[in-house]
Amino acid sequence: MSEPRALKEQECRDAFLQYVRGLIDYCEKETRKQSVREKLELLVFAILVSIDGESVEVPGFRFIPNPHHDDREYRRNRGENWWPDDVDIGGCLHDQFCKMKGGSE
Repeated sequence: MSEPRALKEQECRDAFLQYVRGLIDYCEKETRKQSVREKLELLVFAILVSIDGESVEVPGFRFIPNPHHDDREYRRNRGENWWPDDVDIGGCLHDQFCKMKGGSE
């Protein structure tokens, strides 16, 4: 057995994606009478919970915008606000998602 070590980048990515695949399987097999939309909302909620660090199986993640290097100037020239590259919006996504009213109704 080898010495414990930090996971490598690809191992982290694989573990997270495997976790998300497990969430898909769970939502697909959910037996309560739910609409497709309700199942999709359950899936999104579960993914946001994991990003926020509220899952036992994966740690929380920083969730930072990574705009194109020309985005700021492009949007400024159009009179629009631009995405910052130094703000972490993780940690409360699932709570905010629940507080928002449902989509395209």
